[in-house]
Amino acid sequence: MPSRTLIFNPGEGTKSPPSPALIPTSSSSFSGSTSALSLPCTEITFYANADLILEVFNEKKEMLHLRVASTALCIASPVFRAMLSPDRFLEGNILSSCSRKGTKFTLTLPEDDPESLIILCNILHFNNYNVPRAISVNSLARLCVLLDKYVCTLAAASWIDYWFGHMPVPKAPSTPEPDGEDRILIEAMWLFISVVTGDSQRFSHFSALQMMSLRALDVMDSQHREWFNRLPSKIQDALMTGSQEAILATSQTLQDFCTGKQTRCQLSLAECSRGAHGGPVVTPKDCDAHFIGILLQSMQIEMLAPEFSAFNILTDPGSWQGSVNELLDRLEGIAQGLANTRLFVPPHMHCQQGRALCRKLRELRHSLGRNGLVLAEFRGGFDVKKLLRKSQQV
Repeated sequence: MPSRTLIFNPGEGTKSPPSPALIPTSSSSFSGSTSALSLPCTEITFYANADLILEVFNEKKEMLHLRVASTALCIASPVFRAMLSPDRFLEGNILSSCSRKGTKFTLTLPEDDPESLIILCNILHFNNYNVPRAISVNSLARLCVLLDKYVCTLAAASWIDYWFGHMPVPKAPSTPEPDGEDRILIEAMWLFISVVTGDSQRFSHFSALQMMSLRALDVMDSQHREWFNRLPSKIQDALMTGSQEAILATSQTLQDFCTGKQTRCQLSLAECSRGAHGGPVVTPKDCDAHFIGILLQSMQIEMLAPEFSAFNILTDPGSWQGSVNELLDRLEGIAQGLANTRLFVPPHMHCQQGRALCRKLRELRHSLGRNGLVLAEFRGGFDVKKLLRKSQQV
């Protein structure tokens, strides 16, 4: 079988590790599970006396063989410990047989991300020089998929704490950077990371953002749904409930505004009837009805987007299929239009009403953006920083 071996060359100093050198090697064969031995393969050695080969495939369907020590995996992961123990599973029996014969056992892991598995193997084999000092949110999230799958978050706790130190929680919960679906996807990844690592601060922060960004499942973006579905079912239910409650709160805020004093004409009957606000000769009640009519008409136009069904947010908020942020964006757009003084010459009292509605909606968004979930209320996960502090005390 043609193969290449990646040999990590240790350097000096504290700079990032150099790129691994590609050294052609002679073909070799491995006994154990059946694999496509005719395919070209790249080998990466994490331990010189490796007794186990982890076989994975990258996005280009290229085969990678990771030469590892089964003991390192079993010490860190109860999943590997159970899988590779003799007399329990087939993999353990084959590994035991191969060890007696002096051969290597190849374990195929088709679902594992190669980049993340390489980082994990470097951590578990204490090849610290080859562990990246900087990591993207996407890479960290995919690494956490493996940490969760193999129940070995504690083994990577020091590195997670190091990475977190260089990836602080944003101070402003509503900062829309980056914009659009990318921002929502990053929030979902961070939420999953916080669950796996037990980071209560990030969990509260990003759960609040996710409740504002969640759409109904049938209209949710596929990538967003992928990370949302990785969360425990209890957290999924809590997020969906929080999102629905936020939509109801938005509807109630709009109802309270429309029935409150802020929508009423502030002029006296005599002033209003003389047209002091620039409109026709009307009464204050006509003024109120005029504003409510414009507001409802604008909502009817704005809410009829192709991806959502027609509805009235005042009477049936549960039919809204979009996110809380999308709803607030549309309502704020309507309010800003009413607050535009260029629409009314001289300025009509609707401008003041529109500005007041804008303030109400912004206050609501700010308040909802801080109502995150509490990680301690959900079972599972642990706080990496607390575990590190306890280990230092011992």
